[in-house]
Amino acid sequence: MRRFGTARQRELAEVAEGLAGPIAERAARYDEENRYPFESFAELRKAGLHRVSVPAELGGGGAAPGDLFPMLERLAAADGSTGLTLNMHIAALGLLADAWRASGNERLEWLLREAAADRVLIAGVNSERGVHNPYLDTRTAAERVPGGYRLTGRKSFGTNIEVATHMFSMARRTDEPDGRPMITMFTIPVDTPGVRVHRTWNTLGMRGTQSHDVELDGVFVPDDQVLASYPPGHYGGLARGLHRWAQPTFGAVYTGVALGGMEWTRGFAERDGRADDRFVRDVLAECELLLESSRAVLYRHAAEDEEGHADELPLRELVARAAMVKTVCTGNAIEIMNRLAEVVGGAGLARALPFERMWRDVQAGRVMPFNRRTALELIGAASFGADLPETAEPTDAS
Repeated sequence: MRRFGTARQRELAEVAEGLAGPIAERAARYDEENRYPFESFAELRKAGLHRVSVPAELGGGGAAPGDLFPMLERLAAADGSTGLTLNMHIAALGLLADAWRASGNERLEWLLREAAADRVLIAGVNSERGVHNPYLDTRTAAERVPGGYRLTGRKSFGTNIEVATHMFSMARRTDEPDGRPMITMFTIPVDTPGVRVHRTWNTLGMRGTQSHDVELDGVFVPDDQVLASYPPGHYGGLARGLHRWAQPTFGAVYTGVALGGMEWTRGFAERDGRADDRFVRDVLAECELLLESSRAVLYRHAAEDEEGHADELPLRELVARAAMVKTVCTGNAIEIMNRLAEVVGGAGLARALPFERMWRDVQAGRVMPFNRRTALELIGAASFGADLPETAEPTDAS
């Protein structure tokens, strides 16, 4: 259906539309060869899309999260992996921009200015095997040494590590005077001695993201690369970033993959002479309902954020709303692709056609944080006005 939006949304979506054709043409090759979308990402950088979330006063585009949704939809409709790789970079920059505005941290200002000048690319590298929720804890250890910390551990899902200059990551430290452990966020240059990339990515979907494992083998991180600290088992300073950037932009990417599936299926049915078929039309109508319900949740979320309502929310509801928008969008995207499969039929299994890649790509939405299990726990507790331990306001005893 016809889309409306703000002038800023239309501007970014038009840039993405101009790039979408060549990106879509390369998508099958990236998927088949299991490699990073270097050419497509280079085009995004040339168009300036990699700096849209950097504050305007630091040389960037100054975009708010809601400005990005139509752009991310269009790019992900062309290629889910390319859309997700861009999103992981610009969402991380948006989170760092919020932290800079709140703190005036000179290190963050430098990173953001360098990103605006196309000299910094970010990889968010936080997930670890055996850690259920990477926002709440980590097995990576941070040992206090003169002038900083020495990090040891192994991370997974290092999206953009193929091109990144810097990592945004976390480790657990125990150098507080009372011995209490703390989760500490760092920015780490990828060329730091001891950073090792293990090429482990060979997956069902989102293959082009090349989200390899990253080992930190005694990596020294100076004090000026420390961003923030909070108690393990608590969302701490991440809650606002999850609400504004990470979860809704994930939702926009997977909504875009489903949009691509709908557009391709509609064309497939028309070429097959089934545009007037009642069943085909009913399925596409059901998919339109799901797609528009995802957009309604996304844009309501962005509007409430821009109007400052998020500042009125207790932590439990802030995190629950972040989980809700991502879960609605990914769940609807999966359901859309499942329903479209009934129209496409056996042709949908053919590797020569893009439908089966799109179907595989949306499955990754099941496991990206927040997964459904965690989302239901957070949303259920918030609906009763209850605090889970990780969504209670932090205290000195946390």
